[in-house]
Amino acid sequence: MKYSILLLLLIAFLPISAQTKKVLFIGNSYTSYNNLPKMISDAAITTGDKLIYDSQSVGGYSLKAHSQNATVYSKMRSNTWDFVTIQAQSQEPSFGLNQVRTETFPYAKILADSIRSTNSCAKPLFYMTWGRKNGDPQNCQFVSWLCTYEGMDDSLASRYTYMANVNEGMISPVGRVWRYIRTNNPTIELYDTDGSHPSAAGSYIAMCAFYTTIFHKDPTAITFDYTVKAADAQIIRAAAKLIVFDSLSNWNVGKYDPKPNFSFTQSKDSIETTNSSTYSSNYTWTFGDGNSSNLQNPIHVYNSIGQFNLKLEAEQCGVKSSFSKTVDVTVLSKKDTTTVLTKEIGLNRKLVIAPNPAKNTIIIIGAYDSIDYTIYDIAGSVKIIGRLEDYNDAIDIADLSDGIYLIRLSNAHLSPQTHRIVKQ
Repeated sequence: MKYSILLLLLIAFLPISAQTKKVLFIGNSYTSYNNLPKMISDAAITTGDKLIYDSQSVGGYSLKAHSQNATVYSKMRSNTWDFVTIQAQSQEPSFGLNQVRTETFPYAKILADSIRSTNSCAKPLFYMTWGRKNGDPQNCQFVSWLCTYEGMDDSLASRYTYMANVNEGMISPVGRVWRYIRTNNPTIELYDTDGSHPSAAGSYIAMCAFYTTIFHKDPTAITFDYTVKAADAQIIRAAAKLIVFDSLSNWNVGKYDPKPNFSFTQSKDSIETTNSSTYSSNYTWTFGDGNSSNLQNPIHVYNSIGQFNLKLEAEQCGVKSSFSKTVDVTVLSKKDTTTVLTKEIGLNRKLVIAPNPAKNTIIIIGAYDSIDYTIYDIAGSVKIIGRLEDYNDAIDIADLSDGIYLIRLSNAHLSPQTHRIVKQ
């Protein structure tokens, strides 16, 4: 009894939405400083989540250098990553637009395309970094906005947002949380002594932003403070909630998830659907009368009068979303009772060959539109090829020798299916 009570208590306190995410971090010293990936992992443990990670972080690496590094692509292939982060050299996205168009944007695209070609379900996650403490005096003679932190920071935010948008990626807006803390809590030192790299508090900001975008969760639930003062860590978590979690759509979180949508045309009891879903690869339709289909654009016939909930569930990479409309059937069409009553075309609908065994002719029961057929002998040789234009038509098999054959049936709305027939 004691063990049962203890088990129930343990179950009661287990997190109900624990997640495991796999992330490859491609960056440089802003990623490796304070071991940012491990910080995110340690924070996730405190909320019941798990981060599986690897990183390729080389100090000073630009996006071009990453795109030409064989190790980057090897690591992309090494796991089924949920996210692959993309971080440029800390200054390069903030330079003049012509330079960035030539030296940065093309390589962001190469990396994002490579992420998807390696794993179509992996999402590029752009690491929006921050302006240097006093801007970039070395380059402000060439680009005026680099003379101040604010100017450099705004440029970085703009360029990372652009790269994420044109490459259909998400953003970890570390620089925006950094800006909020720097403005509202200036006593929290975010920089290391070089005025560029993050202090422990700076990396803690990055950790909170990444945790929130990766797990889509409120960072104030984190109880891991790293080496940051508890009060400062609490302030940073609250800032990450305000800037990131409360506005996830601003950072493209969910923007590229399945968006189901459709229209339909109706003639009496028959509907023909037009699927206009985006970011979707698999579909499940339910017609509200007990029938379903996995076709992209099914046709369906109802057998009774009434209102029916026509629902489309779109899915991609395990993420699902649904959309519904009402079908109002007020009139039934006259149906030929010698054929199948429902004309719903679906991947799972099986046709019937009759009679079977047969002597001279066979018909296809369950087909209401044209259908292609090929008859093979058991050795695989083609014996007859044809097309039925009407479900009342018969296939002439009188010239076939007695024996066992296979018939393959298909049309534009039906998955190919093969049946065994016997000629006698």
